[in-house]
Amino acid sequence: MGLTMRLYQPKDGGDHLPFIHRLMEVSFPTSERRSRRDFEALWASESRFLLYLLFFDEEIVGFLTLWQLEGFCYGEHFAILPEMRNRGIGRETFRLLVREIPSGMPLIFEVEPPQDEWSRRRLAFYQSLGMSILTEQYEQPSYGEGRPAIPLYLMGNESALQEQIPFYIQEIYHIVYRQSVP
Repeated sequence: MGLTMRLYQPKDGGDHLPFIHRLMEVSFPTSERRSRRDFEALWASESRFLLYLLFFDEEIVGFLTLWQLEGFCYGEHFAILPEMRNRGIGRETFRLLVREIPSGMPLIFEVEPPQDEWSRRRLAFYQSLGMSILTEQYEQPSYGEGRPAIPLYLMGNESALQEQIPFYIQEIYHIVYRQSVP
């Protein structure tokens, strides 16, 4: 059957939320994710925030969160079960994602700088998909009190324009993180 990506909405019920939270916790440090309460409140109330579930042969294997912002899409989190990684699921997910977003729409996301083997591999993976570094001078705002801002790279697809970087950052800060650009 292969990989499928399905939009998961509050009207579908919350049966998959425990899976999402567990996978989020093993895939991202606390400083790079929302609290469970904040995540669920956002999912239930923000129409621009889309949560996709990834299924491989009808078994849930991951998720992807995407924001539909003014003139571009922003990928916030993307995680696959550790035991399902290195099987082409990430590559196939990106192929499916490209079909979900309007043609020519910029896709923007954050990625860790290449500081260790895994972050170098992750960066190389995204570059192999045609994504490029838009700026190395980006800081992910804090997800809450006591959590630090994090220096990351901002990456984008071929539709993402260098001259639009300040706009992308402003929108991400304002809508996703509900903060002002410093």
